[in-house]
Amino acid sequence: MCFILTDLWLLTSQSNLNFDRSCVKLSYEMAQGIIEGKDWDESVTAEIDGYHSKEQVIEDIKTFAELSKKMRARRFDNGALSIDQIKIGFNLDDFGNPISCRIYIGKTSNKLIEEFMLLANTTVARIISQAFPEEALLRCHPSPHSRKLESFVEDVAILGYTFDTTSAASLHASFEKIEDDNTRQVGYARTHTQSQRPTDSFNSCCFYNR
Repeated sequence: MCFILTDLWLLTSQSNLNFDRSCVKLSYEMAQGIIEGKDWDESVTAEIDGYHSKEQVIEDIKTFAELSKKMRARRFDNGALSIDQIKIGFNLDDFGNPISCRIYIGKTSNKLIEEFMLLANTTVARIISQAFPEEALLRCHPSPHSRKLESFVEDVAILGYTFDTTSAASLHASFEKIEDDNTRQVGYARTHTQSQRPTDSFNSCCFYNR
């Protein structure tokens, strides 16, 4: 998996498509190290184009990381809910063979990419829906199964966790109170598999007429 810096697609109101080439590709781990203030890992091969310096890349990564934190906080302040499925990470030996597995916990570098991907998707969706209101399809996440969600709340209460499911924001806040990352991931997985409904697609004009 690669971290691609400054890889931007710009769709203007005149429907002109512009593309800015990536100046460097880094692993999530290397980008995370830079975000945490570690030195550039010279042992990792990462070719930078001739228009950017290593110092500029480091500065840009840190800037994007700070922006993504603010974007993520704003999304959740507006009532967003993120229920991640459990991801499995593998530990490899010196020959690249898997020798054990673990729960993969996303870090700031993963969330950085996630936020800007969401921004790109919502920006393009907004432009398309405005330009083609009769033809564009939007994807909607319906409310979870209330009975299954109530069952989840009852089960975790036995373990000492209190969940508020009155809104997406309150459910997210309940998850954030769980300090152990592994326990939180298991809770996400249980909620996702038992209470989530399939997404719906519908014409954007129906959405705006609601």
